[in-house]
Amino acid sequence: MAKQAVWRAKFALFFALLMCNWMLSGCAVPERMLHIGVINLSPLLLPVFEGFKQGMAEFGYREGVNVKYTYLEAVTIDKLDGLAATFLSPDIDLILAISTPAAQAAKRIAGDSKRIVFASVLDPIGAGIVESIRRPGGNITGIRHGVHEAKRFEWLLRVKPDILRVYVPFNPNDRAAVINLNIVKEVADLYGVQIVERACPDDAAITAALLEMPDDIDAIHVLADNLIASRLVNGTPNFLSVSLERKLPMSVPIVTQVAQGGLIAFAFDFFSLGKQSARLVDQVLRGVKPGDLPVETVEFELAINVGTAHAIGLALPDELIEQADRVFYGNPSALTPLNTPQPTASPTRAPSPTATERTF
Repeated sequence: MAKQAVWRAKFALFFALLMCNWMLSGCAVPERMLHIGVINLSPLLLPVFEGFKQGMAEFGYREGVNVKYTYLEAVTIDKLDGLAATFLSPDIDLILAISTPAAQAAKRIAGDSKRIVFASVLDPIGAGIVESIRRPGGNITGIRHGVHEAKRFEWLLRVKPDILRVYVPFNPNDRAAVINLNIVKEVADLYGVQIVERACPDDAAITAALLEMPDDIDAIHVLADNLIASRLVNGTPNFLSVSLERKLPMSVPIVTQVAQGGLIAFAFDFFSLGKQSARLVDQVLRGVKPGDLPVETVEFELAINVGTAHAIGLALPDELIEQADRVFYGNPSALTPLNTPQPTASPTRAPSPTATERTF
């Protein structure tokens, strides 16, 4: 009986090891060199790629060992189709498309032959990229950042309740920017706020918009618009310099832009978005069909720059600071240091529900 018990124990151990080896081999990262093509519209979105690479490394994909990346940046929308076509090469295992226009181009050019994961897309259904959020269909899935402009605009009004006229420049050739502008206009109507929109199809138009900003503007709202955001701190003039000079609160679409001097953002972090997309890519590379993976939504957070508020002479309500996920005490680069601590990121509690009337 003792011998039988020993043999049973040995057999159970052997079977357990066999099953463990089978499970691990089925989930292991492929040892051959994988090739991922990355197509990006704007250098502003480069942190998405950096986050993606770190996320991939955490899943066991070591650059130069079992995966390599070919990164192509379009800068202008008209170049995207040509860049996507370069990824039709047989050695490309998957395409990562960063931005709505890049995802559209990737699907249009390579959707029938290549697996695609997109990152930082506003409305993948409306943009014709997927059939549904739960079942994207075809060879594509990804991460959407959804429509958050309404909430972000409300946070701007909470910062300074007497705002009546808000300057909103936008690129009329960017579908996401147009969608966001219309959303902001609807919310502004509810609160009795006037939107002063300015179409800026190119860099020269942005310069003109900054130089010709009306005198009676109470705030600036920078849309999630790659062209407009490219002049947040770059160029002369730029949105940060104008907002500081005229002491205007400015809402920006990216958390890192608050660290640069923007007053407030209700947004997502590009680096974190990239890491999130790596999880989807990992599943696709292991054999899951992209069209069977639901489109995921990135998480948003409220960020405020207290140093910027001081610089423009704005007293922030304590309750607003308490609700922020990130509070930056850094100084806008254009100003003299304020002898305040450097940025911190100490979340307290989640933002309050959307306001239904302007009583704040």
